[in-house]
Amino acid sequence: MRLYLWNNLDDRKVLKTKCKPVEKFDDKLKETVLEMRQRCGEYRGYAIAANQLGLDTQIIVIKIPQKGSKKKAKKGLRYILINPVIVKSSEEVIPWKESCLSFPQRSRWIDRPKKIEVEYKDEEGKTCILCADDLLSRIIQHEIEHLNGEVFINRPETKGV
Repeated sequence: MRLYLWNNLDDRKVLKTKCKPVEKFDDKLKETVLEMRQRCGEYRGYAIAANQLGLDTQIIVIKIPQKGSKKKAKKGLRYILINPVIVKSSEEVIPWKESCLSFPQRSRWIDRPKKIEVEYKDEEGKTCILCADDLLSRIIQHEIEHLNGEVFINRPETKGV
């Protein structure tokens, strides 16, 4: 698996395509998730969506390091979200300067809901609910947009803080 970049026209087609839901929760899925986790760490991102690695499937891997942690692999927040759907979002929005692995050296201020509730499947196919706020909320929203073939540079830019 390699990272798909917006400035490559062939890669752009993949990044603009809505991903298909996962239907089989088997060993192949677990292998895919493991490789996505490895690539997320390799590219030093907080998260990665499957289509950023050329996969046509609804999987998000999130790895947020714990502040001040020297052992980056052992500490922090880790989530695997399969077929995620935002079911609730707060009216309160916050601006944040976003960047993306598929858009090297590009960032922009974007308003997003401060809090969300997302329904997803885990690696076993069990339905889960996650309530997220602040950074985690923003990451999930950004990555779900990827799975829907949408990218952050197409969102209106705000002034920031």
